Amino acid sequence: MGMIGTQHAITAKQERQLMGWYQEDDQDSIFDLVDEIDNRWYDADIKLKMAERLDFTKMPLSSSVDKAWYEIDLCFSEEPTRLRAELEPLANCIFGGVRIAEDGESMVNLLDKSVVLNVAKAFQKLEDSDIEELFYKITDTYICEKNKEGLEYVRANIERLKYFYDEAAKRQVAIISAIL
Repeated sequence: MGMIGTQHAITAKQERQLMGWYQEDDQDSIFDLVDEIDNRWYDADIKLKMAERLDFTKMPLSSSVDKAWYEIDLCFSEEPTRLRAELEPLANCIFGGVRIAEDGESMVNLLDKSVVLNVAKAFQKLEDSDIEELFYKITDTYICEKNKEGLEYVRANIERLKYFYDEAAKRQVAIISAIL
């Protein structure tokens, strides 16, 4: 389970393409487009790290939760966590929407604008103490120990997701959430 979780905002055209391929069960085309989007984001991220001048308004809206996707999903969707009603939409932040492609290991979900908005609103209500409580209630971990360092790793990635969903909701776009 060495997969990485990424989220990418998509255009209306890409959303239509993905849903069309999903309806035709054309998973190869779905994974090809996801790879293209992922590579464009990765290339922009590398340029940023190399301190080149970038127009951030043209930078793809994307996020990576690295390998913390597993613990984040458990924090928000595992039965023992029992989210408050106002936080329930957070169960959709990793695997929400429609599963449009899956090949045994990798998977891609498409979340429409309404799901994105609901998740963003729920993230605004998430308190730091909620994250700690949820993290220590999960029954399993994959990448991190259930200790302070593990909590900080998950918390940092949840903060990235919170920012990403907020920006996607402001832009009123659908997103893809991929585990590759």
